[in-house]
Amino acid sequence: MSLAPDVTPLAAGDVVLRGVPQAMADRVSEILLEITPDHQIARIVIDEVDGSTTEYRLSDPKENVEIPAARFDFTPPAGTEVVEGELEGN
Repeated sequence: MSLAPDVTPLAAGDVVLRGVPQAMADRVSEILLEITPDHQIARIVIDEVDGSTTEYRLSDPKENVEIPAARFDFTPPAGTEVVEGELEGN
């Protein structure tokens, strides 16, 4: 990652970084990360090689928040076939 001085941050004091993910070069041309003075990610912009752009704006981050295990329970819709097993390479 390197500084992206040509990109205007959303907020004064933020820094925008540019990176090119080599492992995804066939899909992604570059990724921009906007970092606040408190070292929080405020924005992620993903530019894809087909010209499309996806932008995520993050606000009011919370760290180390307890999340009940029940939030991760998966209940498939009726009639859905469920296949259980290990992923290859794990």
